[in-house]
Amino acid sequence: MAILGLLILGIVLLEIEILFVPGTTIVGLIGFLFSLIGIVLTFKIHGAQAGWVVTGIYLALMAASIYFGFKSGLWKKFALKSKIDSKVNDEVSLMLIIGDIGTTKSVLRPFGTAEFNGKLVEVSSNGNHVDEGKAIRISKIESGSIIVETIN
Repeated sequence: MAILGLLILGIVLLEIEILFVPGTTIVGLIGFLFSLIGIVLTFKIHGAQAGWVVTGIYLALMAASIYFGFKSGLWKKFALKSKIDSKVNDEVSLMLIIGDIGTTKSVLRPFGTAEFNGKLVEVSSNGNHVDEGKAIRISKIESGSIIVETIN
């Protein structure tokens, strides 16, 4: 019964890895390990003939479950269907001009958040570390990137 449980758990974890969370690897490795332990135990406890029968059945079930999992579209229910078309600071950067003065709302290392005219925007310093709450001025705006410098 423990062998059957290991094999079923192995199949379930491998299916989760393949169909629902591809690329995580750890779930698949654990599933493969459980399956391998189940098959090895079958060989040890029940002999070679039973071991090969279980291996064949296991591989057939695994192949069938993957086939039907993809064919049924089950994985599509969990897939992300939306896409992001906007860019960072797309609309806000149109309202800002070089020389505008604002305040950092997070530490810039060199990227962070700043407030200009009551709007939060993503900004970048000239590579310098800028602490939170410092006064800054826009020194350059290029393709949605807002480069700032500190005001002394």
